[in-house]
Amino acid sequence: MNEKRLRKRIACERFNILIREAEEMWERDKELSKKYVERAWAIKLRFKLRLSKELKTSFCKKCFAVWIPGRTVDVKFDQREHIIEYVCKECGYKKRFKYK
Repeated sequence: MNEKRLRKRIACERFNILIREAEEMWERDKELSKKYVERAWAIKLRFKLRLSKELKTSFCKKCFAVWIPGRTVDVKFDQREHIIEYVCKECGYKKRFKYK
């Protein structure tokens, strides 16, 4: 395995760990949780990682809050347009995804 692939794999693992830790930390310390997400986002940008849909919907790109359905994010379904909309309760940021 070449060095570039190895670095990218390690960065991806680190990203996943930081997001998981941010979710666990949310109840105890919201600011530390946001810092974990910010750090994960910096890793994503530096190594140009592509995120799965599950990871894309796990945090807010604007305020870096972890999205926990019902607590920190409202999830709305538009059946006519086949769209899922995530609305952050911390800052009001909206993220929309098409579904089939």
